[in-house]
Amino acid sequence: MRISLCMIAKNEEANLPDLLRSAAPLGAHLVVVDTGSTDRTRQIAVAAGAQLVEWAWRSDFAAARNVSLDHAKAPWVLWLDADDRLPASSIPEILRIAQGTPDRAVSFLVKNTTDQGATGTEFSQIRMFPNHPRIRFHGAIHEQVYPGLAALGLGIEYSSILVHHTGYTDPATIKAKQARNQKILQERLRQGDVGAIQWYQLATTRQDLGDIQGAEEGFRKALELLRMGDADQHLASVIPSHLASLRLAADDVQGAHQIYLETLDPDPATWHPNQTSLVAQVWERVEGMDAALEFWEKAFTPSVRQALIPVDPKLVSIRPLQTLAEHWRKQGKESLALELLMLLKDVLQDRRPPRSSLPDLYLRHGLPERAAELYAWCTEKDGETPETWASLVEALQQVGDQQRALSFLAAGRAKWPDLQWVDLPPLA
Repeated sequence: MRISLCMIAKNEEANLPDLLRSAAPLGAHLVVVDTGSTDRTRQIAVAAGAQLVEWAWRSDFAAARNVSLDHAKAPWVLWLDADDRLPASSIPEILRIAQGTPDRAVSFLVKNTTDQGATGTEFSQIRMFPNHPRIRFHGAIHEQVYPGLAALGLGIEYSSILVHHTGYTDPATIKAKQARNQKILQERLRQGDVGAIQWYQLATTRQDLGDIQGAEEGFRKALELLRMGDADQHLASVIPSHLASLRLAADDVQGAHQIYLETLDPDPATWHPNQTSLVAQVWERVEGMDAALEFWEKAFTPSVRQALIPVDPKLVSIRPLQTLAEHWRKQGKESLALELLMLLKDVLQDRRPPRSSLPDLYLRHGLPERAAELYAWCTEKDGETPETWASLVEALQQVGDQQRALSFLAAGRAKWPDLQWVDLPPLA
């Protein structure tokens, strides 16, 4: 066996059979830590061949998960919850990774869904990592293994392996879980466990429970700790959008704008996917469409895989395309507006357009300057490809920037010498 599938469970007889069926093709060593079930959870786990460990619940998810890790035997650990489901399409890639050397952690794409993945928010989460005694979960709630990975110098592979998670979709269930989480987090804070991640988690819990003032306090405390060097620096990319969302919910656009001026990293490459769209909304209403246009253009294809906080790529993509279509219609470019709405149709039908779709449209509709800027951005986000590179050369030529066009053409020929490149006229 190459995988130990580790789970914690309590009263999961309704969920556990479907999870075990979906994971059965992995042929994994099963470890189930039961934290006090009064239903048939234990019997279901044993019938599936799991190693059952009984452990008294003590309001600490990391401690429970670490008990499961203590019983793992295979080179790789995969952790799942009873309300997770592994789509059949995910199995081959998990097995392929498991055959390799356990020298990294692997982040899966987790989708909160009740309709087999057709809709729902997505986020990346580390679900698979080497079975090593120094890799253990930390945090009583929203537990994570980052500290152990960092101590061992192990990287993270952001994969597209899907996990369908069915436990955070019903509003009543979410509220009950968040009330539980708030109680656990407040107890940890009383005990002195006051890192940025704990304040951030408490703030999001308060936000979900409608405590706006408490949520803002928590986010600002987390941000303060990050500025003092707290290790969870990835949180800095999402806290500004949370703070701005609190103000936007109260229709305080000026307040959201001020928060962004105070807290936003000037490099958009660090932003959480939904932050670009939020910045566009705020900038359009405060500074005008010219200031917001770049953000709307870059918001319609969110990069979900490396987002550690949930985002719905469909919902995030809709408003930018609607806004851009209306903007260019007002500018007299009705055919461009129509094609933008066709892109929106693709999004609504779960066909995610490539990032280069927008500059392709701009180039066809006589906007080479906008196209050139976006082609350059596409290479930063998706890597260099000959197609995008050639389009960038064409856009620069149409802009009239012959020197840069020739420079990029020469670089393209050096990168891909076997491809046919269209000659440009020499500089005058």
